[in-house]
Order: sequence, then structure tokens, then C-alpha cells
Amino acid sequence: MFASTPCFEKMKSIVSSFLVVALLAGCVTTPLGRSSQPLTPEEELLRAQADDFNVTVSQAAIAGAVIGGILGALLNRNNRAEGAVAGVLAGGALGAAGGYYVAQRKQAYANEQARLDGMINDVDADNQRLTAFISNTRSVFAKNKAELEEMEIQIAAGQKKQSDKSALLSKVETNRDAVADALKQLRENEEQYQLASNQMRTDVAADTSDMDTEILELSNQISQLETQLDSLNQVIEVHRLS
Repeated sequence: MFASTPCFEKMKSIVSSFLVVALLAGCVTTPLGRSSQPLTPEEELLRAQADDFNVTVSQAAIAGAVIGGILGALLNRNNRAEGAVAGVLAGGALGAAGGYYVAQRKQAYANEQARLDGMINDVDADNQRLTAFISNTRSVFAKNKAELEEMEIQIAAGQKKQSDKSALLSKVETNRDAVADALKQLRENEEQYQLASNQMRTDVAADTSDMDTEILELSNQISQLETQLDSLNQVIEVHRLS
């Protein structure tokens, strides 16, 4: 166990403060910017769908730290404070290192087959959500591009001002940012799933072919979404310069 020294007491105080701030941060979602342009129902849905993917790696680290702190306190009956600090440090490192998903699934299922089935279901659920997200994103981005083209025509005809174009661009860029944030998390999810699959094969010689098929589908869908995002970025850049 850790010796109770002034340095360790200071560490306990720092870690405790970090946990409070981190937990509060984990419970607050940073809102996307709003423009003066009204959102269509499809745009509202796009942002909600994007938020659904946005559980960040830092939140995984926070979750790991919280679990570690609780377990540490329970296991170290002689000094629950020191046990909690040790658990927080170990749990936070686990989450930040990207192994939290694997560890959580080990705790959630009683045997390897049940764990593998659960993991397959997780990837499949992401794939289903992503299919709907891609469809809606394609529709929203197409309409955003058309709106920008129409805005240029109306500005040229004296019917709209540059300030109207700026407001529209702000809305389109916020849609773009929502998708970009979701893409970042989807790539992290893909890495977690691949790590889990590799570990199942290595540790228990599990047949992960079904899970790997789902992961490949996830990777392909992510690539489709990245292509859509790149296309919109090109259009935004053209209209920013015009």
C-alpha cells in the first residue's frame, strides 16, 4: 500500500478535486453553436444523432477512475482513502489507455461466449445507428449545399446580403462540426472494438469472425461519412472565398 506521507496526502487532495471536476464535466454536454438560421427537423435530428455517438475517451477515463476509486476503497478496508486514490489512478489509466471497453465487458458477462455475443451486439448497434445517421447526413448536406448555391444567386440579384450568407454558413458549419465530432468518436469506437476482438482471439482463442465482419462494416460506413464530410468542407471553402 501507499505510505501516508505529506506528498501522498497532497496527491489525495488533488485526485479528489480532479474527480469532482471530471464528474461534473462528464455530465455536461457542450452545446453546439447556434446561428440565426432556423434548423430544419432533419438538422435537429442530425445533431441529436451526432450527440448520441459522442461519449469521449476522457469520459471513459473518468468512468474508469470512478470505478477504480470505488473498488479501491472497498478492497483497502484499513485505509479506504488510500485505496480509493490508488484505484482512481489505476482506473483512470485504464480508461485513458483505451482498454476500458474490454475491462467493462469482462465485468458485465459471466463467460467468454456471452461477452463475445455482447460485443457483437454493441458493434451491430453502432452500425444500425450509423446507417440512419449517414442517410440523414447525406440529405442534410445536400440541402445545405443547395441553400448555399441559392444564397449566392439571391445575393447577386440583390435579394440577400453577405450577412445572410454568413449566418447560413454558420449553420452549415455547425452541422459539419457535429458530424466531425461524431466521426472522431466513431473511429475511437472502432479501435476499441478491434482491441476487444484481438484480445478475445489471443486470450481465449475465440472465433471472432462475426465480430470482425461487423467491425469491417463499421469501418466502411465511417469511410462513407468521411467522404460526405470532405465534400461539404470543399463546398464551404468555396463559399467562404466567394
